[in-house]
Amino acid sequence: MNREAQASLFIITGIIIILAAGAGLQFYSYYQQKAAPEVEKAVALPSVITSETLQGYVKSCIQKESSDLIKIMALNGGTLSLENYRYYAKDKYRYLCIQKDDSGKCISIIPTRQAMELELATVLQARLKYCIDLKSFEQQDFAVEEGDIEVKPKLRVDDVIIDVNYPFKLSKENQIFTVSQFSETISLPLGKLYELAVQIVNYELTNGLFDQDEWMLQHKSEILIEKHKPYPDIAYRLSKTVLPNNEQFVFNFAFQERDAVSEIGKILPENKNLGCCINSYDNTCFANSENSACSAINGNFVANKDCNCPGLVFYDYKTQASSCGDHDCRACVNGKNNGESWCEYDGPVGKGADYAGTRHYKKTCIDGIEYVEECADYRQEICVEQNVAGIGTKALCRANRWQDCSAQSNQKDCENQNNRDCLWLGYLHPDVKSYGLQRANKGCVPQVPPGFKFWQGQGANVCAVADEHRTCDGANCPSPWIDANAIFCNSLGDCGNKRNAADVISTRGYVNYNGVERAYTYMPDGLTKDTGNYALGLRLDALQMPALTGKEFANPGHTVADISKAQQDYIKEASSWDVNKFKLQYLTKGKIDAYIFAAAICSPWQAPSGGENCGLCNADPDKPCSEYKCRSLGATCKYSEQSGIGICSAVLAQDKNPPVLSFNERTLVNIAASPIILFGKYEGIELKPELKPDTKIILEIDTDKESQCRLNLLPENIEYAVPSSILQSYASFNSTEFVKEHFIVLNVPSQDKAYEGLNNLMKLFNKTDILQSYSIVSNYENELSKLGRELNYNTSANIEQAKAIIGTLNPEILREGSISLTGRQSKFFVKCNDANGNENIAYPVVFTIASESVNQTVS
Repeated sequence: MNREAQASLFIITGIIIILAAGAGLQFYSYYQQKAAPEVEKAVALPSVITSETLQGYVKSCIQKESSDLIKIMALNGGTLSLENYRYYAKDKYRYLCIQKDDSGKCISIIPTRQAMELELATVLQARLKYCIDLKSFEQQDFAVEEGDIEVKPKLRVDDVIIDVNYPFKLSKENQIFTVSQFSETISLPLGKLYELAVQIVNYELTNGLFDQDEWMLQHKSEILIEKHKPYPDIAYRLSKTVLPNNEQFVFNFAFQERDAVSEIGKILPENKNLGCCINSYDNTCFANSENSACSAINGNFVANKDCNCPGLVFYDYKTQASSCGDHDCRACVNGKNNGESWCEYDGPVGKGADYAGTRHYKKTCIDGIEYVEECADYRQEICVEQNVAGIGTKALCRANRWQDCSAQSNQKDCENQNNRDCLWLGYLHPDVKSYGLQRANKGCVPQVPPGFKFWQGQGANVCAVADEHRTCDGANCPSPWIDANAIFCNSLGDCGNKRNAADVISTRGYVNYNGVERAYTYMPDGLTKDTGNYALGLRLDALQMPALTGKEFANPGHTVADISKAQQDYIKEASSWDVNKFKLQYLTKGKIDAYIFAAAICSPWQAPSGGENCGLCNADPDKPCSEYKCRSLGATCKYSEQSGIGICSAVLAQDKNPPVLSFNERTLVNIAASPIILFGKYEGIELKPELKPDTKIILEIDTDKESQCRLNLLPENIEYAVPSSILQSYASFNSTEFVKEHFIVLNVPSQDKAYEGLNNLMKLFNKTDILQSYSIVSNYENELSKLGRELNYNTSANIEQAKAIIGTLNPEILREGSISLTGRQSKFFVKCNDANGNENIAYPVVFTIASESVNQTVS
């Protein structure tokens, strides 16, 4: 080694020693304050003083203090001063690789063997100084002379050698006892578990999924490996039984993974390997290391193209006499044999049916013990299983390759399992084209829809793929189209209207302006109770994600702007129609020579109101509570962690008061808002003066508590409600989150005459002229059903719905309030609900569109 290299190594070693010494001083301080009485009792002074008994006394201290520190070091993933870690199930897991903003995969920060030995030596030196109580000998009238303590640990595979040089002399009268050199073997396999941890990290970084079941079976369960997935990380627990007390020696470590759910639709950093670092001290190889970190340990860095860290060797364990050591392997209590693994789920799985908040789990039987691995949350991983000869069922948690499903335009590409995990929903394209989805290339959905952080409005870009507009002959679009689009929407992810893990339906994520989807689209009740009877038979070996650009959802088929423009164009044309002529055609012939405009909007799913089911998240210790599952169980469910244990609880459960709305004028310029009361009941605002066409105005509505708001065309009719994430042709909210400040984007229309025509047309299509009262509905029910068969397969249900509407609204509201756009004067209603489902009385916003350009400035 040249002098420069020697100097560099000397400086680095000095830094490591200083850092380790700092940790040692911390331990020493704590030891002085807390542990002194225990040490005195644990290591008693020899009753008879000889050189041999002094040797035994010192070795007892070495054995005790070293054993304690080695156990702590293993539990902390190779350190005594734990800093970079995460909690899981009350234990700390040290990160052995970390994420950096520009890195595509985890970067190795595994401790070196020499760093572990230096840290152990420094801390052990301080603790031995306290444990070896020479002052007690002085109290027995011995004169004590001592030198400095020098400790040299050596990590081997199955034990740790502790060499100590501590010269001291005891003398009294004519007795002199001198000792200096001590050596003790600590039978704890820190080296073996450390080597396995290094190999697991290397394997995950270079090959992907590490199969802990296979490793345990091949190595006769010598070391038990538990893998857990506290999102977004991976936590490993390695344990080995050690004699003489058969206690578990544990080595914990973790991978820091990327929050993939928050990166959906983003351009991700390149997933490249940096290179390998060979530690010259013990020839240990660390995969995906940074060159600078490798230099800091005087390692040999090998660039990625030449990098080859020796990995774990897998072999056929079935050729062994027994994979359980000295005894025949035991089956598990559920009848599964040793080596079998299987999947369990929180509800129905696959075929686009997974519920919001649900998760996949893999279970394994190893020598009579059942192990549980949670697949990565938000269904970023899926559990797949197949029958394997000589084993039985074999399961894996692997990546859910769903991201580019909706981009596939045909069944062959969609269901190509070499590239993706998708399903072609052929029934969305029936023979009668007008009853299926409008675009024939739609229908490819994930086999397992992914989860989103829906409470943040996340996933909107994925859900928007199902946004669609179309025209239909007659007065209504057919129910099969409404249903097909609803199914397509909720199969894309946590989108639309669907159930959660508590089997509760929430219907705040999908709206079709031409009707309501039928109940069968939500799946039947009770499917969450058969979690052990489902199976997802996709490929086991599909471990790699497809190459993604981050633009998979950048261009949905129809954007809200497309839908808005199409609606405007339809209104312009419809305004010239002779409505009275169409009405006569409908009542006499059962059909009209016109068509209707329809739009369907797919938004992120929203949790149901309240929090009565929050506790279900905490019910099963084998299925740990996570924020995703907790949030899905109810809008008032709040998630917290205590030492890595997730807890879900309801808040504000006693709150029965609806949100109080108020208008904030700070967003307006040269526009005033005056109080107004509609129908003697609904208090809101009227914007003045008349608004200039083709302008955009921002309105702020504030609530006295965190709420979620939406726009209604009617003050009470929820079926015509527009979710707050949806941009109507003229107004939308800025967010679906529960907040106190709500901003409405108001796009003032340009064609007042066109909207007057739309008003007349909607009176016909919504049958408000016909269904003015319950008695008229009753008289014409049979006739309407007959006439409507050509136009709507669900006429009877629509009539029942109309009855319910009429039962809650008076004729004045039906006549004047059912249509928000009446000539140049327009109105809509703001409805807000808190997390408990408490909802305000409708808050109207009224404005008049200027017939000519007016001079005004808007924000």
